[in-house]
Amino acid sequence: MEQKWLKRNPDYANRLEVAEPKSGLTESERKAHDTLMIFNDAYAQLPRQHPSESRIVTDAIHQIQLILMARIARRKNPSYWPTYDLVPTEK
Repeated sequence: MEQKWLKRNPDYANRLEVAEPKSGLTESERKAHDTLMIFNDAYAQLPRQHPSESRIVTDAIHQIQLILMARIARRKNPSYWPTYDLVPTEK
């Protein structure tokens, strides 16, 4: 059941920035990924305080990268990978 505030928008890809051919990321997405890698490098310099924190950080970085990859997939094939306008609609 579709939420009222989630409106499927197959034409959303037409409003997105142009993706870079090599990476498939838009300029904004590439900046977000670059910032993520800056965080990764900075975090790697910190002393570990708990045995599982490295795994948790690695998993979180991979989750963010999966989101970025999904954006590429939705842009390449918006009819198969749905995109939604996440703006609340009036009742």
